[in-house]
Amino acid sequence: MKAADLKVGDKIKIIGPCQLPYVAKDTAEVFEKLSRRKKPLVITEIDKEGVPWYEIRLKSKDGKMETHFLAVFDEDKNWEHIPNSV
Repeated sequence: MKAADLKVGDKIKIIGPCQLPYVAKDTAEVFEKLSRRKKPLVITEIDKEGVPWYEIRLKSKDGKMETHFLAVFDEDKNWEHIPNSV
């Protein structure tokens, strides 16, 4: 499945680190954490260019919860679609 085929409500799993060369170190660390997470991520938005986004909440070093929004791109090759159960 391509990222452009994802719809709001679809679930994905991050299966490894982001392989794109322009990803910031902090973002790469987030992907590493997400790849260890058992709970699937849910697509919450499709932007005007058709790019799917999901929202995550992570605890910061000072213990506060932070909300982050990350996009899904075909080039990432670090995610897989989780089919809906019947």
